[in-house]
Amino acid sequence: MRRPRSRRRRQSAGFTLLELLIAITLLALLTTVLLAGFQLALHAFERHSRRLERSASLLVVYDFLRSRLAGARLIAPVNRLYGPILFDGRAGGLDFVSAAPQGAATGGLYLYSVTFGSGRLSVSWQRFEGMLPATGRESGEAVLLENLRSASFDYYGAPVEEAELAWRDEWRGAFYLPLLLRLNLTFIDGERAPPLVVAPRLRPSRGVPVGSPLPAETPRQ
Repeated sequence: MRRPRSRRRRQSAGFTLLELLIAITLLALLTTVLLAGFQLALHAFERHSRRLERSASLLVVYDFLRSRLAGARLIAPVNRLYGPILFDGRAGGLDFVSAAPQGAATGGLYLYSVTFGSGRLSVSWQRFEGMLPATGRESGEAVLLENLRSASFDYYGAPVEEAELAWRDEWRGAFYLPLLLRLNLTFIDGERAPPLVVAPRLRPSRGVPVGSPLPAETPRQ
């Protein structure tokens, strides 16, 4: 009778090999599930952080472009290097004259060039003295946005007196500014940014009757 009791005591004193293997397997499965959940939460947090960073960058870029484009001027250069009027709007870029950028060493007018290429929206500027663009230290360039799939400008108005008011993909050689300018952005991940719509403060003097309505679907900026 003593031997069976001793055997039962040894069996109840610890785990069997099968029980240990089952425990290790369950622990591994639980660890895998917890790790997958952590990675999912981490990816969601990273996406949210990128969106917040992107939104903050858009606010800064839009504020810069809105202030510069709203103050665009019509200037006819005497050397005619930039066309009849220094406002050259294309689908993929825009050249115009406006006030000095914030932080510029000297004030006055500057010639800006906003372009899109290689997934980047960039801007360059140089001091514009009188009718001729100046060369020298008062110039610069910057990358406004990166990781873009597309960036395009639209222009609302009538470039000639006989034309109808409509959105157009270019505004070149006109002797007055468009009623509205619109910048459309799509990021490389497919997300579309809210369009930037700007109304130049200098209203058209030809081609568009005074008091002409703006398109109903586009609010004034």
